[in-house]
Amino acid sequence: MQNSFLVKMAESHPGAEIWWDSCLSVHKDWCNDLKTQHQGTKKKLLADGYISNFVKKNDISKSLIKGITTNPALVYKGFLKSDVLKDINKKGLNGLASKDHFELTWELYKLTLAETAEQLMPLWESTSGKFGWVCAQVTPDIYFDKDIMIKQGIELAKLSPNIMAKIPGTKEGYEAIEELTALGISINNTLSYTLPQFLACLESIENGLKRAKQNNVDLKRWRAVVTDMIGRFGDQKAFQDEAKAKGITLTTEDIRWAELAILKKAYKIFQERNAPLKILLASLRMENDKSMCWHLQKTAGAGLVYTLPPSFIQTLLEQEEKLSRPSPSAMNEEPPADVMKKLESIEYFVKGYTENGLSKEEFNKHPALLFSVNELAGVYGEFLAFSKNILNA
Repeated sequence: MQNSFLVKMAESHPGAEIWWDSCLSVHKDWCNDLKTQHQGTKKKLLADGYISNFVKKNDISKSLIKGITTNPALVYKGFLKSDVLKDINKKGLNGLASKDHFELTWELYKLTLAETAEQLMPLWESTSGKFGWVCAQVTPDIYFDKDIMIKQGIELAKLSPNIMAKIPGTKEGYEAIEELTALGISINNTLSYTLPQFLACLESIENGLKRAKQNNVDLKRWRAVVTDMIGRFGDQKAFQDEAKAKGITLTTEDIRWAELAILKKAYKIFQERNAPLKILLASLRMENDKSMCWHLQKTAGAGLVYTLPPSFIQTLLEQEEKLSRPSPSAMNEEPPADVMKKLESIEYFVKGYTENGLSKEEFNKHPALLFSVNELAGVYGEFLAFSKNILNA
């Protein structure tokens, strides 16, 4: 995969990083799928390169990936393929005596995350904490409860030194981020889509770091990222509905520029303020004809983190010949003036693009955030049901 699209993306800026958006326990099945799908085809050599180099489990420090993101849905999928479940099937719930399925699920959740964190520890250690992080998200039933998020964040951080507590972009989430940062706990701010959220994260991080330094907290291997779930901003029905109500037709290109305009503005502000965190791009989208991935091709040449789920990487591999090579100057490209004029007449966009466009209370009501909370709660409910069945067996 030496000259693959993703390698070129990573090479487009010294600070660009490629991360894996899943637990490592699903990696073997992904490799087997690639091998089966591309055996005997012209893609075989490229597929073999991905299998050999994307995640090198026998020498993780030489992998293309530099970190891992998870969420409750990904952890559940990872658990179903993990050694944790294999041990339960073999030995039962020995050592996992839990009073109810909520407590059991939380224990299984942490064990699955610890398994992935252990696999990435050699990369974390060899780079003195620069790479090798695993982002462990608090559970979706507590996204509006600061105190329980802090409690879970501390528990997750204790699992391994290379774990980032992953906290949502709610009003209460930013309060929790400040408290956890003050304790020296590394942070990933997730469920964020708008410039006001990114700036709220920066404020919380800076306040937390100030307190940590005042209390002589060790920050040598501390790190933070703020996740821009970029495709989810444009996915929302509220965006299209407002545009239609105003007689505006939004093309796919308009929507992509809306998402990119927010990202590019945030990136510029972070650079100007020498922000102590990086932007991590998640929820990337391929265009319908699969000849473009704006979220990658229009952001090349930036010091961004890109976290990619296995299915998305597979699509990239399949469409490599259709994708133009990433340009190191792509991040400097501004949205067209006519597109911005159209977007600036839509309140949904303006609120997400303007520094003070949303209050912290409004974060909790944003359509993209509510959609994600409901989605994650549904999958976490499946995990809870699994644990309940185990206890009742």
